[in-house]
Amino acid sequence: MPAERPSPQPLSDLQRHQLAAAERALRAGDLAESIRLAQDVTAQAPDAADAWHLWAVALAKSGKPEAACVPFRRAQELAPDNAHLLANFATALRRLDRLDAAAELWHRALERVPAFGQAWLDLGLTELDRGRLDEAHAALQQAVTLMPTSATAWHGLASTLDAQDRVADAEQALRKALACGQQRPARLLLHLGHILRRQARLEEALACYDEARRSGPETPELLDAQAGVLLDSGRIDAAIAMARRLTATHPRYAPGQRTLASILWEYGEPAGQTEDPLARLVQAVAAHPDDGELRLTYARLLRQTGRGDAALEQVAELRRRGDHPVLQRFAADTLEALGRSADAAPIYDELYRKRGAHDPDFINTYTRHLLKTGQWQAAAARAQDVIARDPYNQEALGYLATAWRLLGDAREFWLCDYDRLITLVDIDVPEGYADLRQFLHALEATLLELHRASRAPVQQTLRQGTQTPGNLFGRPEPAIQAVEHGILSAARRWTRSLPTDDRHPFLGRGARDLRVRGAWSVKLVSTGFHVNHVHPFGWISSAFYVFLPPIMQGSGADAGAIQFGQPPTELGLELPARRVLHPRPGSLALFPSYMWHGTVPFRDDAVRLTVACDMIPVA
Repeated sequence: MPAERPSPQPLSDLQRHQLAAAERALRAGDLAESIRLAQDVTAQAPDAADAWHLWAVALAKSGKPEAACVPFRRAQELAPDNAHLLANFATALRRLDRLDAAAELWHRALERVPAFGQAWLDLGLTELDRGRLDEAHAALQQAVTLMPTSATAWHGLASTLDAQDRVADAEQALRKALACGQQRPARLLLHLGHILRRQARLEEALACYDEARRSGPETPELLDAQAGVLLDSGRIDAAIAMARRLTATHPRYAPGQRTLASILWEYGEPAGQTEDPLARLVQAVAAHPDDGELRLTYARLLRQTGRGDAALEQVAELRRRGDHPVLQRFAADTLEALGRSADAAPIYDELYRKRGAHDPDFINTYTRHLLKTGQWQAAAARAQDVIARDPYNQEALGYLATAWRLLGDAREFWLCDYDRLITLVDIDVPEGYADLRQFLHALEATLLELHRASRAPVQQTLRQGTQTPGNLFGRPEPAIQAVEHGILSAARRWTRSLPTDDRHPFLGRGARDLRVRGAWSVKLVSTGFHVNHVHPFGWISSAFYVFLPPIMQGSGADAGAIQFGQPPTELGLELPARRVLHPRPGSLALFPSYMWHGTVPFRDDAVRLTVACDMIPVA
């Protein structure tokens, strides 16, 4: 049997007085005095768990969480069942980004005191940081049950629901957070505006941001959010003006610089003015040469707008000042995009050896490099590593299909099943329209009003065309509401017709219903096309054909057709498409989001107009 822990010696009257004084100093914010007094008590009474605990808390509050771990551990040895001690130690560990250890301590605290609301809250926020959304949701639901007037708990729950793409539920949680106090904090209003924007409720979002401005300072995040909503609502000049104001008042706010550059790249200047879209960012980098975030933002935009060599120069300057895995990966990705795979290879290999095995996003990029350089067996293994951690990682599934194809592995056809898992169906004629032709005409007119851009967004898959901003579905236009209903109805019918296979990453995801996760419209002009790609955040992806140029309605030509199974051409694999669909106006293509798909270029004076959305299962 383990030896019994000796009972601690009781504190003397003087020591109790010192400990009480240390507690008062802590509450008053005199952390140095609290540390001095608590440390003095532990020197006199080394078994005094409360003194060690108080010393640790004061150290943590003074911004020294690493130093606080030593007295926390001693206090935990002396009082292993003290739930508040465990929770305070977990808080210090969370500040040190030791999230796994922090979560373990909060679980232990809750085993001892199940009604510990603050511990449920902190555990939920930690699980959210770890990306464990189901666990975060469960913990934060407990927190709001135990602390129904805690705005922080409701906001944490809203953030989790937002990350789970449950935007309507997130909105309700945010409204409960706002109702917890007489004041309506700007950060909550900013988040509510974001949720409303995701639902395409743009005027409500702008009203939220106006209230946020009255509730607190005009932050760069607020100005950035307003510029985005103005853009979504078609007020292009106002969006540009807001983004210019943002970059003028907060020139070192890198996301704002990116916002302005991206809008100018896609929409151009108001009133026909011309300027390099990156000019304001160039000025900011020159004015603040030591700001690494600004320079990296500039480098990323250079690469995304086709200036890879210039991007490499910028990141090389950053790496001279202090190298970092983020910069190393950027350099490797840029070299790869420039076709310099041999130069990228040693960087990728070193990153994988050091830390890549724990980063699914990096492993996907590394897998792409392995495919491009002929290391097909290794590519399959790395894709399977990601899928073992995240079975529904759409990008990894796409790379695995390609690796299996290159290796002659028949599992490619089990995974992709090009005949069964790709379909072209018709939607029902929506209510209020005499026939499909009338509906398509109304939808075409509505969509063309929304296509205000002059070229494609930065880092998108379309070439020679434009894409609508923001979320298309949820807008008030009747034709858009009708196409959303039609697409969802047709997709539900299709999913009900499919067999169930628990081993399959597409057929094994149980779904009582479908929820849209992003919707947009694309207008391609002559020579336009989509590069081959997958949709990382969907389960089912779609393309609804509103208007097709005459060349696509001829006899059997592939111009403008949608093709499946061909990986990105920049991988240099020279694999043909596995299946090609020739859509007709009013038809809807449905397919797994991990399926490589793109379109064949066409030449015609008329445009090719589509609506697309991703859908995920509601289990």
